[in-house]
Amino acid sequence: MQLMKWKTVVIRKLVMLLALCLPFNLNAADRWYSQAQVDNGRVVFNTNCAICHGAEAAGTPDWR
Repeated sequence: MQLMKWKTVVIRKLVMLLALCLPFNLNAADRWYSQAQVDNGRVVFNTNCAICHGAEAAGTPDWR
């Protein structure tokens, strides 16, 4: 049991370390998607998803 807890701690620390290595601010030139795709996604979301998820994608309270 102790070995399992130790492994969990080590894995969590490694994940946190890797997260710190990721870039936080990507420039537009570094993105794999274009502004046109973002604009198209906005239209698709507003047409098909916003009815349930809300205009700001915040979800619907007490949806069940």
